[in-house]
Amino acid sequence: MQLVDQQAAMESEKVVLQSVLLDNELFCFAERLRPEHFQNSYHREIFKAIERRVKGGEQVDEVILADMFPKNHGLTAYIMDFNAAGTRKIAPHVQEVIRAAHRRKIIQEFESALLQARDASEDNESVLSVTYDKLVEMAEYGQSSDSLRLSEFSDVFYDYVMKLSTGAAKSKALSSGLTDLDELTGGLHPGEFVVIGGWTNEGKTPFVTQIIAANCEAEIPCLLFSQEMTKQAVLSRCIPLVTKGAVTGWKLRNPKRMEPSERAMFMESKAVLDQWPLWVNDASSVTAGEFTSHATMMIRKHGIKLVAVDYIQLMQGEGDNRAQRISSCSAALRELAKKQKVVVIGVSQFGRPAEKMKRRPVLFDLKESGDVENDAHLVLLVYRPLDKKTGFTRMDEIIVAKQREGPVDSVPVMFDNKQLVFLPRAAESGESNAESWYEK
Repeated sequence: MQLVDQQAAMESEKVVLQSVLLDNELFCFAERLRPEHFQNSYHREIFKAIERRVKGGEQVDEVILADMFPKNHGLTAYIMDFNAAGTRKIAPHVQEVIRAAHRRKIIQEFESALLQARDASEDNESVLSVTYDKLVEMAEYGQSSDSLRLSEFSDVFYDYVMKLSTGAAKSKALSSGLTDLDELTGGLHPGEFVVIGGWTNEGKTPFVTQIIAANCEAEIPCLLFSQEMTKQAVLSRCIPLVTKGAVTGWKLRNPKRMEPSERAMFMESKAVLDQWPLWVNDASSVTAGEFTSHATMMIRKHGIKLVAVDYIQLMQGEGDNRAQRISSCSAALRELAKKQKVVVIGVSQFGRPAEKMKRRPVLFDLKESGDVENDAHLVLLVYRPLDKKTGFTRMDEIIVAKQREGPVDSVPVMFDNKQLVFLPRAAESGESNAESWYEK
């Protein structure tokens, strides 16, 4: 076992401080540092003094620095005897100081957790809860949230876009399960919060299931918070999709109606679904904080890339009224996507329309749901129009009502009641132009 070399980190602290004293302009590379990152108390005081002078537009060197501590003879002597080597390439040393500080914090928190675990007055659940919260805090502590100059991160972005444009790299965006929708949106991008809205019984949940299925088939780990359905109900939504409608939801509710061939396909679907990297949580009552903690743990443990919540209004948020509570849940989903760099999908239920006939939904229909519309990077509205006899016309649409980096438009689709998926539809004919996006 290799022990943490804190002496090496101490030397990096000296190199960073000496380099900035020799050339104050190098402080721009050390702006990520905080006094608590330094393990040596003298180094913490020196860094604070340098930071104060440089940010105040004043020069600083060893002599000026020593004069700033007339009553601290020990620190003054330490500064005047400061003989570390300086370098213009201080970025690796800055990173080493941060890495060592993070490791010290990890050790400190684990030692604290160990003491708590040995305390007989504490119950197991309390110990585990506090320990997990500390682990999440430590993970966030190690993530820099400091401001960066464009030049510090532009190379990676430009290189990625150029490789995408020439086909030399594959996009990190996930699929929606519909090619035309992916063309319009560029796919579902990590770090973004996607909202799927619609009226009651419009197919929002099947659409989310379709998105999850498309990504599971691509071996992309997914997590579904299904507060409306049980785990078994989620499975019942996936089986018709995998069997291409040969085993319908109605047959799953009435298994005696299955033909021998359908029973065979039903059992074959298990082998397919068991391979999906899909985790389902059907807890009926989850707070925004509990959701975030659990999702973060699953992301770190299983490499989850897509998190879906069905649906936002069933989460328990903070606030004095319904709008505020939904807003707090929406903000939690947005922050999870941003911090963990995953796609987060939230299903949002519209209120029932006043009109007898369901009208075409618009972005404003999300207004009653707090800040869901404002938080979302992408808003997709599911629309299945009715005829005069209140039957579905099969001229369905997935409406892109909001897209921060792209146009708003709609994609013509047709809902397949047997497969429980939306299929592409030729807009002019109203007919599906493909059997299914899924190929076994």
